[in-house]
Amino acid sequence: MKQVYTILALVGMVAVAALAHPIWAAPAGSDAESQFNLGVSLLQREKIDEAIATFQKVLRMKPDYASARISLGAAYQKKGMLDQAVKEYWMAIFSQPNNAVARYNLAKVFAQKGQPDSAITVFREAIKLNPGYADANVEMGKLFFAKGAVDSAIAAYRRALKAKIDHADAHVNLAEALTKKGKADEALFEYKEAIKFKPDHPEAHFKLAYILTEKGNNEEAIDEFKAFLRHTTNVAGYDDWRKVALNNIQALGGR
Repeated sequence: MKQVYTILALVGMVAVAALAHPIWAAPAGSDAESQFNLGVSLLQREKIDEAIATFQKVLRMKPDYASARISLGAAYQKKGMLDQAVKEYWMAIFSQPNNAVARYNLAKVFAQKGQPDSAITVFREAIKLNPGYADANVEMGKLFFAKGAVDSAIAAYRRALKAKIDHADAHVNLAEALTKKGKADEALFEYKEAIKFKPDHPEAHFKLAYILTEKGNNEEAIDEFKAFLRHTTNVAGYDDWRKVALNNIQALGGR
């Protein structure tokens, strides 16, 4: 039987969305609006320091402008200034207590700071405010999975998919959790669903290939490893994954 190569660190990885979720709404017809829109543009173009300065200017004009607070927090978050981001998100929540996005972003920072319990609590608050918040359920599910609470992770991913059936990352993370529970057939289905909704999803192809290999479907596994290689050409962060895929293609008799 041919050896199939693996890297444990890779199999457990999931895609992580690094960007926060700023809100772009602004009060019409004001100086704050034009400066806010400028800040959004700067942030989108990765001019982080200029965006920070612009949002700070907006908040001097309108201190209770929650969208500017959230966007300033997002800029701090991108810059790695997590304590400052936390402060801005809390101030946004103070200005708009029912703002689910501010809570989502705050929870993401707590997760980055290595405070999973605080993050889960705040994700739950965001979901309570917006029951259809798929991203919040997915991110909370990841934290449950990392804590070993696999059933809670599965429940969170299923809630995400109930709200947004085409959420490819939810399918991939659900598949990983189902694999952990020994439910290979269900996991295989979820990986295929992810690929249906996002055909270029690298992790879906890579991890589907492993399940197909374990089931003895070597030709299909080779095809999935090759699909993974196609979708990661010139994509940063996948060098080790690509080596594993190439080794496995060779081990399975492919070329």
